Amino acid sequence: MSKYYELSPQSSQGFLSPEKLIELIILSFENYLFDEETAKRETEMRLQSLIEMGADKELIDAYQASQPIKCTIFNDDKSSFFSFDINVNQALFIMPSCEDLSENNLTEAVTKLASICNYKLDVEED
Repeated sequence: MSKYYELSPQSSQGFLSPEKLIELIILSFENYLFDEETAKRETEMRLQSLIEMGADKELIDAYQASQPIKCTIFNDDKSSFFSFDINVNQALFIMPSCEDLSENNLTEAVTKLASICNYKLDVEED
């Protein structure tokens, strides 16, 4: 079983807008990339899988309405990174796994991201 970080608002706070998240990342990290096209392709692939599996209409509708932006944050020498999708009213699900992030010394950067967003950092298992 793998463990992954998920960042979401504190109980009394709502989600930050995609624009605000992007602004905070630009101000707080030196090496980042925003990629709307890759996020759209990945969302379309997930959508097709959901349709083929006969997923609930609400889930399919949510994927069809989404406008994700993939964000990748790199370490100083750009030899390792983590990524997540930025979307309206959605938590940040960090990839790769917690173990991989730890091996690549990126756990501190994920913690920093949670802090600048004032989001809580949870560990999810798949």
